[in-house]
Amino acid sequence: MDVHEKVVISENQLITVYKVQVGLYRSFTNAMNVLSSFVEKGYSGSIIPYQNFYAVQLGSFDELDDAVAFEQELRSAGYDTMIVKVEK
Repeated sequence: MDVHEKVVISENQLITVYKVQVGLYRSFTNAMNVLSSFVEKGYSGSIIPYQNFYAVQLGSFDELDDAVAFEQELRSAGYDTMIVKVEK
């Protein structure tokens, strides 16, 4: 799995990446436990505060097709997922 982010070339240019969200939790502790279980399996990810929740997102893909392939891998392993588009 190739997980990386593009380098910003211009301050005015937004870079789009795609991440796979595997959960949305009210408790930071629950989000941390889920993220830790994925990190133990070799995945990289982060916890993103969203309103009164904490989103657990994995990977960072330049191409939507790569995010879709990763999402399908996680879904086939039994995880509920969604792809999130992030502009920075």
